[in-house]
Amino acid sequence: TEVHQTSSALEALVAVARPMLRDLEQGAANLPNVMTLTLSGIDTNDTSKTWSTLRFYTSLLSGLPLIPITEAAPPGCDPVQHEVARQVTDMLLDWSLRFLDQCFTFIINQDSQSHTEASKENKADSESRTSEYFFQAALEVFFMQLGGDLFTSAMNKVANFCFTNLLVQQQRQLGVLVTALTAVEPQRVARKLLPLCFRILLE
Repeated sequence: TEVHQTSSALEALVAVARPMLRDLEQGAANLPNVMTLTLSGIDTNDTSKTWSTLRFYTSLLSGLPLIPITEAAPPGCDPVQHEVARQVTDMLLDWSLRFLDQCFTFIINQDSQSHTEASKENKADSESRTSEYFFQAALEVFFMQLGGDLFTSAMNKVANFCFTNLLVQQQRQLGVLVTALTAVEPQRVARKLLPLCFRILLE
């Protein structure tokens, strides 16, 4: 079926994620399109597809710093490959914020999807915990690879999401998100989030 074909394609991407980075002209040049097309794989209605997508991102991002390249090609570096890398990195910066948006949508919808039928509660809880595991791994690598300015943008985006949405039933998922962010820059995240928490408690 089409669903199984999509999952199989995503699993294949997991296997070739790292080799793609070693071939700038053929592999890395196609990364922006591949990563944009796979964003829809983070889907509350299809946990298997979501897990495959997150595994792909975890494998790929572990070798892909999301930092803009602004300097000219250093001596000894092929200027053509350097330009390809610069263009790829620039396009992936936009993907980074879209990836967070997709994660936010998943978090918002996950609870209502998981508890639609009481008879499936145990299975839904098990799937939810597995999703949390894959999200934790993907998000930690994602935040770790962000450059300074992009990390700040992501941190602000997470803070805005946490404090402008009523997510009473999604506390566990929010914990995964904030834990992954805090693991990378604990002091910066604490300086950002704690004053917001105190302000809400004192209102």
